[in-house]
Amino acid sequence: MKTIVRFAAASAALGLGLVLGPAGARSASADAADGTRLTGYAAQPNGIGAVGIVSGPDGNLWSYLQAPGSAFVDKLSPNGVVLSGYAADGAVADIAAGPDGDVWYAAVAGPFDNLPEVVSVTPDGRQTSFALPAGDGVLTSVTAGPDGRIWFAATGGFIGEISGTGAVTQFPIPDQGDQSIMRLATGSDGALWFTQDLSSSSDDSGWIGVSSVGRITTDGAVTLYPLPSFTGVAGGITLGFDGDVWFTEWSSSLGASKVFSITPSGAMSFFIPVQTGGRAGALTRGPDGNMWIVENFDTAVGAGVHHQIAAVDPGGDQVAVYQEPGQGEVEGLAAGPDGNIWYTDDGSGNAFVQVDLHHGAATTVTLSAVASPSTFRQHALITARVTGSAVGGSPSPALTGWVVFTFDGFPEIAQQLINGETTLDVATSLEAHTVTAQYFGDDTYLGATSLPLTLLVEPPPFAASEQTTAQGSTSVTTPPFNTTGPRLLVALVSADGPKSLLRGS
Repeated sequence: MKTIVRFAAASAALGLGLVLGPAGARSASADAADGTRLTGYAAQPNGIGAVGIVSGPDGNLWSYLQAPGSAFVDKLSPNGVVLSGYAADGAVADIAAGPDGDVWYAAVAGPFDNLPEVVSVTPDGRQTSFALPAGDGVLTSVTAGPDGRIWFAATGGFIGEISGTGAVTQFPIPDQGDQSIMRLATGSDGALWFTQDLSSSSDDSGWIGVSSVGRITTDGAVTLYPLPSFTGVAGGITLGFDGDVWFTEWSSSLGASKVFSITPSGAMSFFIPVQTGGRAGALTRGPDGNMWIVENFDTAVGAGVHHQIAAVDPGGDQVAVYQEPGQGEVEGLAAGPDGNIWYTDDGSGNAFVQVDLHHGAATTVTLSAVASPSTFRQHALITARVTGSAVGGSPSPALTGWVVFTFDGFPEIAQQLINGETTLDVATSLEAHTVTAQYFGDDTYLGATSLPLTLLVEPPPFAASEQTTAQGSTSVTTPPFNTTGPRLLVALVSADGPKSLLRGS
């Protein structure tokens, strides 16, 4: 039986074509108008949109995913490889890097006691939960506080902290109505700042209040600053480069979004970087010295309007806009440990999207395959070769990073490049197989994906020319066989001669 390995010509695939990557991930890349590369990676489990994302203390990115009846926490490397996925302890509302080297998330309700919980996750996935008392609202946010403790917020007007021993302390926020604390952030003044939405919900008497941005000290003293619009919904909040706190607000009645900054003493300034119909959401400090902001659009504004993220300089001027190539809304936003911007898409396609601020060098991935003889099974050796172009005319540095092969739609374990190559040894059955290879890039080079390579193993009929008959009175040696690939050798031996030989006499 002969092993035949056939393969199609393979070359770089840097466009919007999708292929499976690690842990069921898919990747798509596209260039923005200014040459910035946006690369999307799907989550684990595959097909679930991601919501929040944060740069973890362990040098990886952490995100939470929501699905009907379940939630997950993913850990992915800065080059997009999903390293681990963990089932979350109930639906998740927020995620943050802790001061203790763990990642923390706010669980809306645990599966066993139905209580809201704040949960820590160690880098290797061990989870410890801290339940809040019953009746204290729904958790909305979690962050590392200025005192080295974890702080959380909830509907019903509560902000609290968890001590190193696990003791929970809560502080009520003085105001009227059904208060919803949206997000928390630590300021430059040793206090925590939060956004409060009262514009769209009412208490039992029907009262609707004015949303605010607030400040709370570590001993619970609260100051509120109402939004000037009186109708806006306060959303994301973070510390700016200028020492002020930046936050977003969207007014349904005005149909516009604003980005505010507020000094530690409460003086507000606002900017309007979002085009009409856009809703500003999460925001973060970028590694490029700009503030980055999520902008989503209502479908009523016009068909085909894509959600996007925007870079705003410290003076409030919008300096760059990048459209989300997928169909889901942009949710979370974070500055990654790789010096790039990452955001999440809550659709079922590319859940994690990297905005490459380095304009790295392009790469090409090619595949080749040869038959590999084995004792019991058909084997093929598939080699992925990654090459990169020079950067700015300088010599090209060596490629590092990881490649993931996908064999018939199932990802194999990530393999590290050695001198620009890596090889996969696969056992093949007697049918056609499809293989792709995805390179995840490094600090210098962009990721890329090969075109599919097709393997076809055929068992041709046993050729008559490979059959042989030999006779002799002593030992017999047959002519050489064709030994390419695994072979089945059948020897039929018979003897005839004097009866005395058969009797052994």
